[in-house]
Amino acid sequence: MPPRPASEDRRWERTRRALLEGGRRVLSEQGVDRATVKQIVAEAGVSQPSFYNHFQSKEELLEAILLEFFAADGRRKRGIFERTQDPAEALALNIRTSLHIASQDPLVAWMVVRAGPARNLLRQTGADPLAAALRAGIRAGRFDACDAEIAAASIRGATFPVLQKILEGNAREDVDVAFAQLMLRMLGVPLSEAADIAARPLPPQLLLPPDVQSGGHRSVSPTLQSAERGQVGAGRVDSPASSEGPSS
Repeated sequence: MPPRPASEDRRWERTRRALLEGGRRVLSEQGVDRATVKQIVAEAGVSQPSFYNHFQSKEELLEAILLEFFAADGRRKRGIFERTQDPAEALALNIRTSLHIASQDPLVAWMVVRAGPARNLLRQTGADPLAAALRAGIRAGRFDACDAEIAAASIRGATFPVLQKILEGNAREDVDVAFAQLMLRMLGVPLSEAADIAARPLPPQLLLPPDVQSGGHRSVSPTLQSAERGQVGAGRVDSPASSEGPSS
């Protein structure tokens, strides 16, 4: 079969991009259960058959959106974390930047909060990098001996409701610092040291939202003003066209 002309490839990619962006808006507004393919294609401005040329279901679309975002986010963070020798500081950076998603990309943050069981899509198959980082900290004597897999699951499980509180405007301004300090204390880091590590300024690169299309950075939006001051709980971040919080 001959290869498709370049014009067809560009049209294919434009349609896929429209579905990803339209899906981001609909899934963040409606949640996975309530969103329909009909709503997504209407928002994307494409036909329903075109949807199924790219994705088998809305769940597969959700997976593509989240994996694309977190792959770009991982590229952005990787170099900084690799240059951070202290496992406790690396963990605090990871936790705080995860909460800053509420300011950097509220659409993705609402999708994560509303995804329910689909949150498992955030984890790719293979080794768990958070558990691996915790094991490294345990071997270095930085964290108390514990089951790294359980500790990783506990940190992730606690992050989602905090993220929701930020989006709803019900979190204190320094919630990212307070939460990082709490997680470090859970792992055995002394109080004064945990407070110091958690409050250190974030590297400027981590205050910019990742660009999922190029792997670079997007320009800073007004919603980042509080994040640039190290404050992610400064106010409610509504999902688009909705004044309601996440559906239960």
